[in-house]
Amino acid sequence: MRVLADDFLARRDPESSSLSLPDRQDPGLPMVRSVRIAQGPSEAARALVEGSPASGDGRLCPVCGEPLKPRQRVCSGRCRAELSRRRQAQARQARDEQVRALLLAALALVGKNEQP
Repeated sequence: MRVLADDFLARRDPESSSLSLPDRQDPGLPMVRSVRIAQGPSEAARALVEGSPASGDGRLCPVCGEPLKPRQRVCSGRCRAELSRRRQAQARQARDEQVRALLLAALALVGKNEQP
């Protein structure tokens, strides 16, 4: 069986005005050579604009004190790395304090059991 290029074109369904694949059983529907795309809002989607490039709210970089632009947490890659190192040090210190408290509690239990 020979397949023609027109067999792959979409056909418009007259009832729902949607496109469907051609049906070999129904050769009476007219062939449509263009595809209709669902239309959304006429405006393009855009990111929200937040103020001017200069810092209007007076926020400062927590590492170096430079003024921040909107949506910034730190002013540069160096400050971001330093802030990460600070967070890691705080987490390490909190973990060490927990381990110290557990060790002291274990030593207290061992010391209590050794006394006659």
